[in-house]
Amino acid sequence: LLPTMHEGRPAYQTESGRMTMCWSATKECWVVLDSFKLGDFEPGCIVDARQACVFARCFAPHPAVVPPHGGWWQAKNGQPKRTIKVAADGPEVTAEEHRTLVTATLRAALAGAEDQSSMKQERQGSSQARGGAAARLDVAKIHAAIRNLDMVLAEVDVLGITGPLVSRASAVKR
Repeated sequence: LLPTMHEGRPAYQTESGRMTMCWSATKECWVVLDSFKLGDFEPGCIVDARQACVFARCFAPHPAVVPPHGGWWQAKNGQPKRTIKVAADGPEVTAEEHRTLVTATLRAALAGAEDQSSMKQERQGSSQARGGAAARLDVAKIHAAIRNLDMVLAEVDVLGITGPLVSRASAVKR
């Protein structure tokens, strides 16, 4: 289990870092990615579901409950297999551990949303070096930061978490 959620859901990675299992909100499916081929996985990054070696198109809140939610796992370019199962490798996450995970995710999302330097457009041959105007803010990056905050704040609301961190995140989102 990774220390922060990815797109509002838990994310997992093998100890070696080779395989990552996470939610792809854009394709609404759980994916298993070969990190060895794709590079390092960071929670909050954009996941290209087309790069998945295995996926499950289902709105399940957790990968272990895909079949009860009407979904099934499928290997890339393979037939759907109702026999593939994702089994937990340890004890279930407690309610307190889940609250800690959500809070850590909120802190990370808020830090990303407040970091204006990460919201700037990447431009080649910057005019700033020649005395030109400062780089512009990237609307897509701002949208992604707000979307990330929105997903985490929805979970915060469900859990009834309150406090200054939640208030600040709500204000930044607005």
